[in-house]
Amino acid sequence: MQQVYSLTRAMYYRAADARIAATKLGAVRQQIAKLQAQGAVAQALAAFGQKAGALEGAPPAAGGGRGGRGGGGTGSGRGGPPAATATDTLWAVSTSLSALMNAMQAADVAPTANTLAAVTAAQQNAARVMARWMGFRTVDLPALNAQLKIAGIPSLTID
Repeated sequence: MQQVYSLTRAMYYRAADARIAATKLGAVRQQIAKLQAQGAVAQALAAFGQKAGALEGAPPAAGGGRGGRGGGGTGSGRGGPPAATATDTLWAVSTSLSALMNAMQAADVAPTANTLAAVTAAQQNAARVMARWMGFRTVDLPALNAQLKIAGIPSLTID
């Protein structure tokens, strides 16, 4: 049971981190929608918004799953990546980790080899997606904000 506890705890925190990041990206996209820009700055904002949407993905359907985590939720629904890469979004990572965590807790037995393989794959995918999120925050956002500053447009912020 210690193994189940350790794995589910790690998945819980990674799922929560992905959910928080997705929520922050949604807020950034709302900021973008309120900005008025023209020319190259407008194009940069649009490209940034599309990249944010592709990383964010679509939130899970309301009301599904335990704890309000929802089910499915693997597509982006916003003109983001096609279904083949829909698992590479923050919402999909949060949903998949939550589903695995809930399944392991509900089973109340030692995880099988297949379950451990699924957990490993989900955690590796989560690490890749969260690395993209960090790049988005530390490279892409500051670069866009520099363009906005030159154009006299308020910077975007991630709370």
